[in-house]
Amino acid sequence: PAVAPRQSKDIPIRLPKTGSCMLGSHLNLSFVLRNTTAWAKMGHEIAFAQFILQEGTPQERKEDVGNTITLSEQDGCYLISGCDFSYRFDKRKGVLCSMQKNSVEFIEKPAVLGIEKAYTDNDIKSEWRAALYDKVKVRTKEIRVCRREEKAICIETVQTLAPLSKLPIISAKTSYTFTADGRVRIDVSAEQAANTLYLPRFGMSFAMPEGNEYLSYYGYGPYENYIDMRHHVICGLYTGTVSEQYVPYVRPQEHGNHTGVTMAQIFDKQGRGLMITSNGGVEFCASHFQYENLETATHTNELKKDLLTYVRVDFGVCGNGSKSCGPDLSERYQVGGSMQYSFTLEPFIERI
Repeated sequence: PAVAPRQSKDIPIRLPKTGSCMLGSHLNLSFVLRNTTAWAKMGHEIAFAQFILQEGTPQERKEDVGNTITLSEQDGCYLISGCDFSYRFDKRKGVLCSMQKNSVEFIEKPAVLGIEKAYTDNDIKSEWRAALYDKVKVRTKEIRVCRREEKAICIETVQTLAPLSKLPIISAKTSYTFTADGRVRIDVSAEQAANTLYLPRFGMSFAMPEGNEYLSYYGYGPYENYIDMRHHVICGLYTGTVSEQYVPYVRPQEHGNHTGVTMAQIFDKQGRGLMITSNGGVEFCASHFQYENLETATHTNELKKDLLTYVRVDFGVCGNGSKSCGPDLSERYQVGGSMQYSFTLEPFIERI
């Protein structure tokens, strides 16, 4: 119906029954031009809106009574084994360093906590560097097996993140719960030290082997988005490639982040990959570029695409606005303080 400027009108919409929905359902509205104008063609979208109809309801799996899980030690690692999987947890560094299913490896570089990222033009990089945030290393204080049963094994770590010979910026406790169906639930609880700058990001990152080029995720997309920059995206199920996540800024920098992600799959052309799930949602990024390479390059043509796939599963990434061209970044878009989040990793041989 026609609506005059500065006027409103109620438009009834009959919605279908959604029933049970594993990921969630939304009502998406798109407002487009009815006729071609001097500045855009007919059908050009001028506005959109999204409304949540139903939150996701993850399906509970039936327990396979025949599956068990075992724990042993080998070459300085805990070896966690099940029916068709074998995982390795480094006892010295306190990191998950290998995930194999049907003898296929899914982790090339270990999953580690961190705050690093390739700084954007808007970031307070001079302040972060002065605070030695770019020199932060993870120090493992304690590793212990806190649960050992036929169906589940839990390993806990206590770690700090600090520059060399400096007081910790973050103290973190992480629990890894391995279950007989091959899933690994990771629960992170961290505290930032008082009187320290807000963080560039906080979360866990790891690298997957060559060939893991494809991805599917449920969250905000399809374009990159951040906590203070996501009015241009909507929540949905998206598919694409890791290469497509790169944004060719003149000066290489942080890119490809997605907020509110409750499910992500990264996989190869044979459909073998790793699934990440989180009931509370995480920030997710997959790229062929390490942050160090992005930081040292001054122009896009200087970058060399890596064959590995670098994955971040974050509690949060700080917003992009800053005092580089305005006021300080609003506190609600800063990362720090008390930080808790959880997610699950699960390898698959056929896409789920």
